[in-house]
Amino acid sequence: MAGQKVELNPPPESFTSRPLKTGKSFTLVLPRHRFVYRHWDKEKYLPEEEAELIMEGENLGKGPFEFVVEAADGEDGPWHPVTTLKATVDGDKATAKFKFPKNLAHGHLTKAEWKRTKARLGDRIGLHVEAEGYEGGWIGIHV
Repeated sequence: MAGQKVELNPPPESFTSRPLKTGKSFTLVLPRHRFVYRHWDKEKYLPEEEAELIMEGENLGKGPFEFVVEAADGEDGPWHPVTTLKATVDGDKATAKFKFPKNLAHGHLTKAEWKRTKARLGDRIGLHVEAEGYEGGWIGIHV
């Protein structure tokens, strides 16, 4: 409204104010947070190796920031969350540590045999499978 006066508290350091070119006398305050780049500290890791996730930017402030680490079952996904990491901020850089898990135990099949030796088209035949090193795991068999 015309003649209305609005008082604003001084903005925090991470804000930049500029007057608008409208002929009116007021100031628009916008945050200047800018996230430029996020990356791991190395390209490849071995199981049980510790990694550092890094986000770089401008005026990150004190945070808090959380990084969500995701994994995919295959090349085409789907992606699912593994864990959430709390990041520490130091200037224009936020970092968090993540330890890659052990490789899952890889067993092998010791025996696979059909329940019957003969069948007609459309019959259901049972398959008996024995394995080592797959306790609590899942085995997919495609025929």
